[in-house]
Amino acid sequence: MPRAIVAAVQLSSVSDVEFDASLTELRQLAKTLGFEVVGKFTQKRAGFDKTAYFGTGKREELKEQILENHAEIILIDHEISPSQAFN
Repeated sequence: MPRAIVAAVQLSSVSDVEFDASLTELRQLAKTLGFEVVGKFTQKRAGFDKTAYFGTGKREELKEQILENHAEIILIDHEISPSQAFN
């Protein structure tokens, strides 16, 4: 079973309840698709950067979490651009 981390950015316009519900739905979808969800990664931001979904420091934290959990995939709870996926 592939190991996955679910990840999302919470914008200031999204309530905690909405955000938690969306992440719960993503976790359930991941399990339905056969992934073992081994972690959750979130960041609160005012808006999205065109080149990166997470900030620089958060990307380093995510990298550490991936290594610690031996995750094979990151499932992002948002549509991202090719440059955001690369970074």
